[in-house]
Amino acid sequence: MDKNKFNAIAHTYLKYDCPLHTAMVEEVTELMHLEPGKRIIDVGCAKGEILIRMAELCQVAAIGIDTTPQFIEIAHKEIASRVPAA
Repeated sequence: MDKNKFNAIAHTYLKYDCPLHTAMVEEVTELMHLEPGKRIIDVGCAKGEILIRMAELCQVAAIGIDTTPQFIEIAHKEIASRVPAA
């Protein structure tokens, strides 16, 4: 089986593709003291949910890198609907 396809199937129902909760992401975001307009990067961003939340909360510009085409497609749809300027 294609590794990317398996990865996409295995993480279908996980929002963050790991055992995180939204409150944890928001707490870490607060601790980072991100300022509007700053740039952040996530290598291995999966569906980009952490970057999207940070962009929503702090109005930062986000760059996400991942090798799973299915995740990139999901991330693009989420970004377009939630934070198109990010």
